[in-house]
Amino acid sequence: MNKSGLPNRLPLLNESKEAINESQHFTQIIGGLEQDAFYKFPWLKSADFENAVINIEGKELIWLDGTWLDGEWESGIWKAGNWLNGTWFTGIWESGTWESGTWEAGKWKAGNWLGGDWLNGIWESGIWVNGTWSDGLWKSGTWESGEWVDGEWKDGKWLNGTWKKGVWTKGVWSDGVWGEGIWLNGTWESGIWKDGVWREGTWQYGYWETGEWNHGRWEDGSWLDGEWAGGTWHNGIWEYGVWKEGTWENGMWNGGIWEDGTWQSGKINGNSSTTPPIS
Repeated sequence: MNKSGLPNRLPLLNESKEAINESQHFTQIIGGLEQDAFYKFPWLKSADFENAVINIEGKELIWLDGTWLDGEWESGIWKAGNWLNGTWFTGIWESGTWESGTWEAGKWKAGNWLGGDWLNGIWESGIWVNGTWSDGLWKSGTWESGEWVDGEWKDGKWLNGTWKKGVWTKGVWSDGVWGEGIWLNGTWESGIWKDGVWREGTWQYGYWETGEWNHGRWEDGSWLDGEWAGGTWHNGIWEYGVWKEGTWENGMWNGGIWEDGTWQSGKINGNSSTTPPIS
């Protein structure tokens, strides 16, 4: 019994006479009855869910377990369970599986995101399988696939997908297509770079179409065009672009403008406005 004299646990819905509709099934309510839950959190009335275990003792709704079928989540703390569809306005997601729907704002701490639209918010950790990220702050976690529209990436591992624009602070990029944006630091393993600004980091392999390279180490891959401002080129194919300064260790130079730097070894083909000095 709680302070109001109400039972702390609610029997299964099929044993209760307080059912609102057939798409709202409670397994347990801590802190009151169904009518108490709907009175404190009236937005629950228009939602569909099953086997819900919730706590309504405090000011915020705490979802402990169950399946959210559809509807609008206004605020609260999600501890565990499965989200199938609907709109999440704000709150804290601690764990569970998100299958589809729209996330508008809030904080994601851990769990599995399988698909849907992320509009804004803070992602602290977890696994992103697929979906569209529009804006927000990504602190850490694993991105498997999907479309990143804009936002700030702090750290984590990117396995595949399409990056349209944003700021990448650090982490590991395994594969995918980078549209544009600012890369501050990290490791690029493979993929296609279309445009943007590279500040620092290690490039292992991939295709660079154009952009501005400030500093870092290039291990291997194909450079199609752009401006190289500094750093170390270990190996690969340079098709065209402007080399301002830096160290060229080895590879094939097919054309472009060489302004300054150190040439150690490699092969020069094609016609260039200026060619690297061969010692």
